Amino acid sequence: MPPAELVVPALITIFSFVTLWIWMGMRADRQKKEWVGPKRAALDAVEQRLTRLEVAVDDMAAALNQVAEGQQFVTKLLAERTPDRVALPVAPGGDA
Repeated sequence: MPPAELVVPALITIFSFVTLWIWMGMRADRQKKEWVGPKRAALDAVEQRLTRLEVAVDDMAAALNQVAEGQQFVTKLLAERTPDRVALPVAPGGDA
């Protein structure tokens, strides 16, 4: 059996390392929880902002669709229109 002068310091060293290891694990876990809390709140804010942006893009797409339908309608009206008279170019300088 080893002398007591070696056993006691070895046990103190082992106990110190185990205590330090447990303390570091608890500290890391606490820091992780503190870090996740604000991050979750920031993610919620970003999610809400993206939802508002999605709604705005959908509204703009609907408005753009209405404009396109209006342009198609006007184009159709202009294509079906029969002109009452055809405008001929007038010669410059008088009646011909």
